[in-house]
Amino acid sequence: MATLTEKIDSREWTTGENKAVILHYVLEGTSSDLTAKALLLSSTAENYDGLVRDDCTLDPIFVDTVTGQGKWDCTVRYVKAEDIPPEVGELFLNLAEARYVVDRWRMDYNHHRPHSRLNWMTPAVYTASYPRTGRPCVPPGSATPHPPEHTENALA
Repeated sequence: MATLTEKIDSREWTTGENKAVILHYVLEGTSSDLTAKALLLSSTAENYDGLVRDDCTLDPIFVDTVTGQGKWDCTVRYVKAEDIPPEVGELFLNLAEARYVVDRWRMDYNHHRPHSRLNWMTPAVYTASYPRTGRPCVPPGSATPHPPEHTENALA
């Protein structure tokens, strides 16, 4: 059974414009860092004194994987909601938009961006300059567009 105990006199307060509070805990009873993180997240509040949980960190004090026991030093940081940076990444509204964005990236990667391993040619130019084997580099009926870079006339 795991126990989460707050350290005595361990709260760190920051006041003013960047108001924040950091709480320190000791978690005992598991050797798995994933389990320890899940226990920490489920055992601490998402909101504290008008602030929202921003970060949770774990540092092992000792871990015994044979017995499955461990002791972790945990830190939970709460900040104002507007101080949390936005998520990094891209949010797609639907599958069609995701396909469009991925296809644009693929076209740029294969037809406009030179690669050092291909003697600074794009993959499309490299493929088109390769000796013909009697079959096209893009199979007929493929969903891949057939840009002009794939033709022998583009190299002339």
